[in-house]
Amino acid sequence: MSATEGALSVLFCALDDSVQTGGCYSNGQLMDHTSVPVSVYDEGLAKKLWEVSEILTGTFQERKITSGTKISNGRKIERYN
Repeated sequence: MSATEGALSVLFCALDDSVQTGGCYSNGQLMDHTSVPVSVYDEGLAKKLWEVSEILTGTFQERKITSGTKISNGRKIERYN
């Protein structure tokens, strides 16, 4: 999948008025809940994705995150015990 193809569902959900809150979309279509991967509902995985996104975009506050990493000074990442 290209970056453009990967962005299509995100853009669709952000811009189309027909999008339902809480729905899972693929290729501009609302997916049937029986075809949605179980990992979509994994709160731990969602939190890790959010944290990694913060690191990669530099949009976060200094804090400790659950993965054992301290985020500080923009993109600097330090391990802690």
